[in-house]
This record gives sequence, structure tokens and C-alpha cells, in this order.
Amino acid sequence: MIKWGISAYNHNAAIAVVEDDQILFASESERYSGIKNDSNIPENMIKEVLEYGEPDQIHWYENQLLKNIRRLYAGQKWKKLDIHPWIKRKRIRYHGHHETHARAGFYTSPFDSATVLVVDAIGEFNTTSIWHATNKHLTKFWTENYPNSLGLFYSAITHRVGLKPN
Repeated sequence: MIKWGISAYNHNAAIAVVEDDQILFASESERYSGIKNDSNIPENMIKEVLEYGEPDQIHWYENQLLKNIRRLYAGQKWKKLDIHPWIKRKRIRYHGHHETHARAGFYTSPFDSATVLVVDAIGEFNTTSIWHATNKHLTKFWTENYPNSLGLFYSAITHRVGLKPN
């Protein structure tokens, strides 16, 4: 079974292709477009990824519905996800943003079990989370939610001193 993991349309778009728990391909879009922190998926990247076969499953890095609910809570606008036309034809399974960070950190590590700390600006609502990971199972046992965020504080300070966040 071929699975694609996709993160896109926010910053640093990326695709990973996995078959039978083996990573066949993983790359960020900027390697294909030459644009730093490119949030889009370039056509030449899709073309190369398709060389590994069409996906049986596509896994998306965040839950768009929860993210938009948080946006409304924060006084922001609802944002429609403008997915690449080829990807839009497939059935997409959405995952929690912090869960995807935790899984990426754990599954690419050499450990059979671990405690995983995720500190991020914001996912859907989670800003910091702690997970217990064993074999293929992750359990979240603590979380801090928006608006309390070390990552948002970091981004604000980065912007204040004249640098570009992300």
C-alpha cells in the first residue's frame, strides 16, 4: 500500500511517500521550485512523486475544520484549503497537526519507546504537547492550547527584531 504524507499551503510544503513502512521519497517543495519556504507543491515534484505509484491513501498534516474553528475563535477569517487539483481527486485523511509532528519525530528515530515533546506556534488549537510513544502507538498525555504559545511568542519577537518568522 502506497501512502503519501503531505504538508502544504502554509509554509515549507513537503511530500513523503511510504510503502509498507519504508520511506521511498521525502522532500520539501523548495528543492523543486527554488523558492525558500515554498508553501505550494510544484508540478515537477508531483511528477517525480508519481514515479513511485499513485497513492492508495493520502494523509494531510492537519485538521482543516478544527484549524478554521480556531481561526474564527481568534477573530480571523475562514480559509478555504486550495488543494492541488491532482490531490483533490483523491480521498484525504486529515490528522492533528501536533500528532503529525510527534509521529514524524518518533517514527524516524531509532527508539522503540519515547516521550515526545512538540513545541509549535500553533496547530489547530494545540501549541505544546507531550506524547508517550511505544512501537506504533502514540498517546497524548499533556497539551497547552491557543492562545498560550511559546512558538507564537518566538514568532512575534522574531518579527519585532526585523527577521522573518518561519
